[in-house]
Amino acid sequence: MTPQQLSANITTHFKTRREFIKDFNLRTEVGLDETTLSRQLSGKIGIGKGWIAAYTLYFDYILLF
Repeated sequence: MTPQQLSANITTHFKTRREFIKDFNLRTEVGLDETTLSRQLSGKIGIGKGWIAAYTLYFDYILLF
């Protein structure tokens, strides 16, 4: 998942990034914070394989329920 794909998913399903973070943390218990997400989306840090897996599972499976 690229930063652009992640941003598009967030924009499609949520009004704000903060809403996404709150729902993501509630459903996954991962502990995503605004700083990490912002740095991932801006490209300042890469989206690691673990985060890619978590985001993919969240948007493809968890969000459906």
